[in-house]
Amino acid sequence: MATRTAAEDRAGDAGRPVRRRENTRARLLEAATAVFTEKGFASSRIDDIVAQAGFTRGAFYSNFSTMDELFLATVTDNLRRILDDVELACNARLRAGAGPEEVLVILDDLRPRGRVLYALTTELALYVMRNPDSERARSVSRTDFTRSLARIVEQGLERVGRRPLLAVRDIADFLIVMFMDSISAEEMGVTDPDPRERLHGIATLLMWTLSEPADPADPHPRGAPEPSPAHAPRPLRVLDCARLSPTGYSSSNGVKTVTSVNGGTPHD
Repeated sequence: MATRTAAEDRAGDAGRPVRRRENTRARLLEAATAVFTEKGFASSRIDDIVAQAGFTRGAFYSNFSTMDELFLATVTDNLRRILDDVELACNARLRAGAGPEEVLVILDDLRPRGRVLYALTTELALYVMRNPDSERARSVSRTDFTRSLARIVEQGLERVGRRPLLAVRDIADFLIVMFMDSISAEEMGVTDPDPRERLHGIATLLMWTLSEPADPADPHPRGAPEPSPAHAPRPLRVLDCARLSPTGYSSSNGVKTVTSVNGGTPHD
């Protein structure tokens, strides 16, 4: 049986305070996520955070100087976490031959975290508006989040054998906006159209109609939707997206097709 040396014991002892502080910080961030989501930044107090985490004020001040610092760290941590979740889900589900239904499953899996993300990013927008000179707040940038998500979207399209017809950052930005809008509508009790179904329709549009097969010799890879010639998808302009109907698509002979507000197919 192997025995630890004295040097190894000392190294282990030295590492315990670091791990303990990391665990304390993680619990504070978790508690702050819950408190900021339910109460908002302006109504939250240090005592709320430490009570939620099961700590004293001493634990707070050993990790953060102010509530502002904790708030921005909480937003940053949650943005990182959802990007990690998206990347893991895409790596697991998006393979050669995957179709739109796999993207829809990923979006559904992300909905529980979506409510938290919507609340925190809304609070961040209000914080930046009220603190326009805060460089730290502006460093928590949606641009960086979109850039990271765009990389994941591009990799996902590559995995299923497709390439974007629009700048991939625009596709990622559209997905973020529509996902957040879906979460907001659900929280407000909107049922017509159903927020989840509407998101499904628009996500299908963005990921498949605004992309094309990477291999021209294989216009309809396995798993990709193969509509009838009358409803064949084609590249759309950004303004076409704004003219989508609330349901995102209609069904004709079992084929899902994108529709415009007036009920016809998007036109040039």
